[in-house]
Amino acid sequence: MIKTRNDLKFYISEDKKRYNLNIPWRIGVYIGHEPSHAFRIVRALRLYEYSINNSKSIFGKIRLTFRSLRYRVICYKSGVSIRPNAVGYGLRLVHLNGGIIINCEKMGNYCGVSSGVVVGNKDSQDNRATIGNNVGLTIGSKVIGKITIGDNVTVAPNSVVTKDVPKNAIVGGVPAKIIKVKN
Repeated sequence: MIKTRNDLKFYISEDKKRYNLNIPWRIGVYIGHEPSHAFRIVRALRLYEYSINNSKSIFGKIRLTFRSLRYRVICYKSGVSIRPNAVGYGLRLVHLNGGIIINCEKMGNYCGVSSGVVVGNKDSQDNRATIGNNVGLTIGSKVIGKITIGDNVTVAPNSVVTKDVPKNAIVGGVPAKIIKVKN
């Protein structure tokens, strides 16, 4: 959770490392560089999270309103929806040509998310997934319900995960089953 300016700088720097940007990201946005667009979304998310956690003064509330509006516009244009204060640092959005919805209880650090991924709740907002560190959610995968996904897990393309997944596993299928356990 981003509470201080140092936390904000750390989160943004760790997120930026995951994109290997050869050019400044602001220039990349204007020339259509996809990793720059993805980093722009994640950066807007981090600034919004910082504002949510530090909006006690009148200036903080004004900043929160501005950053909330900016984040929502960027997400609307790109088809991405990520719940604030739920995702750890080092988030990488791999493809932006499809909708990405992340509505989890908590997602760990250094996770990768591709296009078409939905992490959703089942029946109520209390039934949301908890995802570990270094998890790869590949194209079109779905994670539904109150489940736990362990660390170092890869979810295969177009899989539907409805049960808990142990750490160091590769899962795939509808419903997802363990294909292989990594060493």
